[in-house]
Amino acid sequence: MMGRNFSPKRISLEALIILVIGAFGYFLELNLEPPTLTHVMHAIIWAVWPAPGLFAWYYRKSPWRESAIGRALMTFATTFAIYLTFVVTSFIIGDYPGREAVRMVIYLLVGYSLWRLFVTLRMNQIRSTRDQRARVMHREADSD
Repeated sequence: MMGRNFSPKRISLEALIILVIGAFGYFLELNLEPPTLTHVMHAIIWAVWPAPGLFAWYYRKSPWRESAIGRALMTFATTFAIYLTFVVTSFIIGDYPGREAVRMVIYLLVGYSLWRLFVTLRMNQIRSTRDQRARVMHREADSD
């Protein structure tokens, strides 16, 4: 169900802003050198970087705390936003003391959120299959 504030024009404007951020990041990385695969990868990361943060920002207005799927999805979106922010800041400031420890913590958070998402999916699939079997058995019992 779409919210009251849904507007295709607004979504298009946000997508344009994301692409501008990606292009700006790309040109920062380019430094007037011929483009390489690394530059293209950086441009893609710059363009994708805001998406999980924007998702989490808008999703927070939904009742995401009410379901296991909502909580798992918010955890993943938030940790992925943190991960991409870490990647983008490494483009800007390069190496710094403790970067490996920060990277390890972020990888652990992203790994945790991915496993949480997977476990939540499997639990819902098992629950759905169980409910579907119970409905079939109930219909068969009613038809007898």
